[in-house]
Amino acid sequence: MTLCSAPAGFGKTTLLAEWATATPFPVVWLSCEEADNDPVRFLSYLQAALASLDKRTGATIRANQFAPTSSLEEAMTHLLNDLVRLLQQDTVMILDDYHLLTSETIYALMQFLLDHLPARLHLIIATRVDPPLPLARLRARNQVSELRTEELCFVSSEVEAFVHTMSLTLSSEAMHLLEERTEGWIAGIQLLTLALHGRADAAGFLRQAGGVHRFLREYVSEEILGQQSAETQHFLLSTCLLRRLCGPLCDAVLDEVGSKDRLAQLRTANLFISVLDEAETWYRYHPFFAEALSAHLREREPERIPELYRRASLWYEEQHQEEEACAYALLAGDQPRAAALLERLMPQLFEQGEFLHMRAFLSQLPPALITASPLLSLTSIWVQGFGQRPLFNSEQSVKMLASHLKEQILIQRWDDSVGFAELPEVLPLLQTWAAMAQGDMERSITLAQQARAMHSPAESALSRFITAGHQMTLGVLYRAHGDLESAEQVLLEAFPMGRIRADHPQFLTTAPTIAEIYEARGSCAHLDTSMTMCSSSSLRERTRPLFTLL
Repeated sequence: MTLCSAPAGFGKTTLLAEWATATPFPVVWLSCEEADNDPVRFLSYLQAALASLDKRTGATIRANQFAPTSSLEEAMTHLLNDLVRLLQQDTVMILDDYHLLTSETIYALMQFLLDHLPARLHLIIATRVDPPLPLARLRARNQVSELRTEELCFVSSEVEAFVHTMSLTLSSEAMHLLEERTEGWIAGIQLLTLALHGRADAAGFLRQAGGVHRFLREYVSEEILGQQSAETQHFLLSTCLLRRLCGPLCDAVLDEVGSKDRLAQLRTANLFISVLDEAETWYRYHPFFAEALSAHLREREPERIPELYRRASLWYEEQHQEEEACAYALLAGDQPRAAALLERLMPQLFEQGEFLHMRAFLSQLPPALITASPLLSLTSIWVQGFGQRPLFNSEQSVKMLASHLKEQILIQRWDDSVGFAELPEVLPLLQTWAAMAQGDMERSITLAQQARAMHSPAESALSRFITAGHQMTLGVLYRAHGDLESAEQVLLEAFPMGRIRADHPQFLTTAPTIAEIYEARGSCAHLDTSMTMCSSSSLRERTRPLFTLL
């Protein structure tokens, strides 16, 4: 048996029809319909299709004009005996749209057929839903081949060929966006290709329209969502806003239990859901499918959306995943809660060097919420410096920041549980940066040395970040001043090679300076090591603003 199982619109029928015209084997094709759930009707159609190979096939069945339902297995036995006797060469029988069959009696007949399949008969089942057959047993016996979504997805060359067939010329960017947005789903490719005709800026349309385009919404609504039960529709619409799905998260969002089994059922049903891990704990919907469902939800039940986001945020908070909790709180429009979560998230973001990420979060909060928090207030001003030019370009700006911080600490009791009690110790470092921006090298070195001496390291993310900041700043200053030995000593003290991950963001900002030092001193072996450690283009891009600042 060959099982061709994939969601709607992945080209199963088209693929098999094209293959059937090219194969040298005789092919019998039966397109299943909902009316075929009558076992007698189904067996009659099956016999008629096989009789096209040899009119003697099923003669015994026709003579008896089908016995009562209780003897359907006997009728199938006669049919199989005829096939064993009459088939002279390998033959293929295709059952298309098998997912429309829901009769337990037919399932039993198909199981009987598989258990006694003639040696020369090969069965192909095309379906949107995995059939209730013993697939695990068939796999173990090497008696089944499988074509699934991964094999049916169009690759780049096929997307390009299809676009050309549709008499459409797209730029490389538009072609990339088309492939990226559809993830090889041919129905999505075809619908978007139709929508692109006559548009001057295809790339712009693909960036903005995506899966919410009317063609896609109608396809998902009619061909997929409309075919599901009310319970499945409710589950899909309630969870389509989630970036990733797992049983407990979906339970929390729906305020009910049983989501783990429901997710497994959706995967079996090929409802545009894929598993993300080996343990089959986390899933995700196809982006187009999720976007189309979201558009349907926003159109029909917009009042539900904030509450769905809020429940997701609460669940992630309970799992101590503040980043996801904060993101969903912002989507729910609960900005005060997002601000509180962001304060708890800051230690992690600081330690990871995620300055641009911090700025992205802060940009979604109103100024009043930021200024009400000493931590968020300082962080907001600080991360703005990671741009094209340093923000702290004068001592006056640093003094204003210090004054603002002190005022906020007096107004609001400091919450030590956040882990930022040593936040004021950031100010001497900022004063050093201000002097650097003014080009005062001697004063910059003096301030950096003083700030380093005054800092009392503690076991917190911010404290470790401040310590590394002092080391990095002083090392850069020594290097600029020509004191290569001191620069090397300070930088390696902060990030000893071989004892810290080379993909650490703060090390990545230091590695180029270390490489320059070794190059200037002629230490080729060390130069190769340091350049290897800072070769990651993605990490370079992530920390480029810090290069600019230092």
